[in-house]
Amino acid sequence: MVYFPQPLHPQLNGNKPFKLKYNIDAMRADSQKGVLTFGGAYSNHLAATAAAGKIYGFETIGIVRGERASTPSDVILFCEAQGMQLIFISRSEYARRDELKWMMNWQKKFPTHFIIPEGGANALGVKGCEELLSEECNEFDVLACAVGTGTTLAGIARSMHAQQHVRGFAVLDDLPTLEKNIGSWCEQKNWSLSAAGMCGGYAKTTEELLQFMLRMQTEFQLTLDSVYTGKMIYGLLEEIKLGMWDGKKILAIHTGGFRLTP
Repeated sequence: MVYFPQPLHPQLNGNKPFKLKYNIDAMRADSQKGVLTFGGAYSNHLAATAAAGKIYGFETIGIVRGERASTPSDVILFCEAQGMQLIFISRSEYARRDELKWMMNWQKKFPTHFIIPEGGANALGVKGCEELLSEECNEFDVLACAVGTGTTLAGIARSMHAQQHVRGFAVLDDLPTLEKNIGSWCEQKNWSLSAAGMCGGYAKTTEELLQFMLRMQTEFQLTLDSVYTGKMIYGLLEEIKLGMWDGKKILAIHTGGFRLTP
């Protein structure tokens, strides 16, 4: 079965609003004007943050990896349409985003804005993702989700029943870092990671994956994206073919990934 998290707002789908929920609460508690966050030109996180700012009435600033393209992506156009201020920086500069000093420099430049890490990957994001499941999810033995930063998986692992297991399908080729991140956010041991749907790494794809997604759409009217949910469903079915989950009732969590339009 495929589970779609209940939207927190009609214009905000998937796991992104859950990651933002408590970050926005913290921004308001600090009496800040808005949030500042980070992402690439195709970042669903940037799009969701921009939409949330427009919906809930706070300023948004997006630090974007790379120069502005002559033909901007749909995400960039959407963010601008929502009123987000975009600042484009070099890829080498963006690569420093995990450095505390570098992050503090942005805080000094924008002291009235609350900083949210790339992808909403912090303890507040995890807390929000603890609310992603509904009671109907309790009847399943195995929960599957795509893993980019590990925030969503950590939240699910912290909130689900002890007898359940969450299987994360990594979309980037760095399982050790993902395991470290998830372990820092949750003490539970009811989770594991798989590389079965990686398809070459983050934002990379294969013809086999694209044909699989087309088949899912045609035969089951299940819309998937090639960065997250497509790889998760593909990897999950590969493991099922191998007999890894025989006798288990499985729930695949669809975390969104749909493109927005201005």
